Amino acid sequence: MAYIKLVLENTDFKNSLTETDQFSTNFWINCYNTPMNKVVHFEIPADDLGRAKKFYGETFGWQLQDVPDMSYVIARSTEVDEKMMPKEPGAINGGMMKRNEIVTGPTFAIDVANIDEAIEKVKTAGGTILREKTAIGAMGFIAYFKDTEGNVLSLWQSAH
Repeated sequence: MAYIKLVLENTDFKNSLTETDQFSTNFWINCYNTPMNKVVHFEIPADDLGRAKKFYGETFGWQLQDVPDMSYVIARSTEVDEKMMPKEPGAINGGMMKRNEIVTGPTFAIDVANIDEAIEKVKTAGGTILREKTAIGAMGFIAYFKDTEGNVLSLWQSAH
């Protein structure tokens, strides 16, 4: 952090760096100055939810809870607080659902402040929206997209 601050405040120092050092420094300055969207949720598709629940519950000790009206299983891989958020910094929980035409392999959700703006950013960057913004009960909104490399991910905007 001190190095980045030094570079940001001292043009002479920055100009004395080699081209490789300048590239590396610019990368870290951009990371420092750019807010990042965090990965907040994973999803695992399954052909047989009962079999998948047994596997992940017995193998990894995950707590699994059916959400019948959504045909979804909440998968807790870490302890949660009273708001159902992970207690451990950096840890995430997720879910399982029946494998479908969009989610054919494991995926994760990226938290965004404004899902409509994030959808436009995905499109502008060359991604494809696979499922438009969809309300998930009173919890928030999700949208699935394919990145430029063919990976399926989702955007998540919390309702609170």
